[in-house]
Amino acid sequence: MSSEEMEEERRLAYVGITRAKYKLYLSWAKQRNIWPACAGRGNTGYQTRSRFVDEIPPSLLQATEGQGGESWMTKKSGIKINALSDDTLDDFLSGNMSVEELLNR
Repeated sequence: MSSEEMEEERRLAYVGITRAKYKLYLSWAKQRNIWPACAGRGNTGYQTRSRFVDEIPPSLLQATEGQGGESWMTKKSGIKINALSDDTLDDFLSGNMSVEELLNR
């Protein structure tokens, strides 16, 4: 993946994250059953969470236990997430604003 593609993926992830109005739950499956059409039987696929979760300041995250003892990350309920103006979103998408600046608005 090129650096431009990585930045576009990062921007899209954070646009999605910043659309939450009250609380945001980030979850992932560490293991999935994969059923290829041609194989006739399932395989186990091991997954990792999005690389961008590690870029969110830890002070904004709260780990909770999910099904099967797996860890989920949730926004702290005491943090108000404000709607973004078009100008703010444009600044972020054009690279003129850092992730931390965006999350602290």
